[in-house]
Formats: sequence, C-alpha cells, structure tokens
Amino acid sequence: MKKGNEFITKRCLAAILIAGVSATMLAGCGTSGAFVVNQPDAVVTITDNGDGSEATVDIVNPWVDSSKEGVIEATGLNIYTPLEATNAQYSYMTTSNMAQVTFEMNGHDGWTFRKQKTDMLIDISGLYYEWAYQDSVQVAGKEAMEYAYVEGADDSGMIDDLFGVQLINWYDDATGITYSLSVAGTDLNGMDLQVIAEHLFALENE
Repeated sequence: MKKGNEFITKRCLAAILIAGVSATMLAGCGTSGAFVVNQPDAVVTITDNGDGSEATVDIVNPWVDSSKEGVIEATGLNIYTPLEATNAQYSYMTTSNMAQVTFEMNGHDGWTFRKQKTDMLIDISGLYYEWAYQDSVQVAGKEAMEYAYVEGADDSGMIDDLFGVQLINWYDDATGITYSLSVAGTDLNGMDLQVIAEHLFALENE
C-alpha cells in the first residue's frame, strides 16, 4: 500500500473492515481521487469530492442469501455442513465467486464455512484480528494455516468466558479450491478445527 494521501492509511482501512465505521469517521482517514478496496465481506468505495467536503463513502455487501442449490448453481462450488450442524444459512459472493454457509454446532452459532477457487492458499475468511496464535498445519495432507484469537487472553483465569475466534484455511491443489472454516464465541477452549475440517473435506467426495 502506498504512503501519503493517494491511498487510505492501513489504520483507517482496518477500521473500515473490522468496525464498519461511519462516513463521518472515514472522512478523517485522508483520501484523494477514487479507489476500491475489495475484501471478502465488503466492497468499499471512497471518493474525494474535490471541493473540500467530506469524502463520499459507499460500502456494499456483496453477499446474496440463497438456498444450498442456489449457491451451487451460482458458484459451481458444492457447499455443505458437518453432519451435526443445524440452522444452516447459505449465501454466495457475487464479486469473487465464493460460496458460504453459516450454521450452529456444539453449542455455538458462530460457525462459517467458505469455499473459493484460488491459485494458492489464501485467507478467505473475512476475519481481521490480531491473531494470538497462527501456525502452518495440514488438513487431510493439504497445506493449511490455523489461527486463534482470544479477547483479553492475558487473563487466563477467565479464558472460557471470553470471546474468541478460531480459524483454519486449507488448499486443495488438485482442484484449486481454498477452504475456510471458522467459529466465534465463548468457551472455545479445546475445540479442534483440524478434525472438523477433515470431516468437511471428506464430505467433498461423498
């Protein structure tokens, strides 16, 4: 990202993507001209009006709610949930041909599973945290990266009551598909996303 006024600062970009701040707040980030920031969960267009007034900010949600069949038809990607999942909600992203399903499982309603055709392993989760943990792992022999975040992780005595996020992304080089599985909520201690990811990956060929 270039420095100066040509592009939005990294700090302001993080504020947009994580917090969805208002147009008034964004005006202080410093912009010139027009450009588009395209991330999994938002397409943000910021335009300098050129007359000293506040910059025009347009945030578009590219996700389209659909049925499982509708997502498969729109993206060409088979999307599914673990066998124990309930309350599945399917959607797809129009700008990057990504399939998504959110669901409830193991007492948590913050599960998200995504798939997208890519050239390599990338993070398609749409999550932007300062990860307390990240490591290279494998899912069914495939290249993967695992991440974890816990709010106030320094207070280990209350860790089960704190909000946390766990994420694993993996890449199937045979099909050119990146997979992303994440869960957010409290009491995530002991959750093994690698096991659940391998279960999901096994469903691919059933």
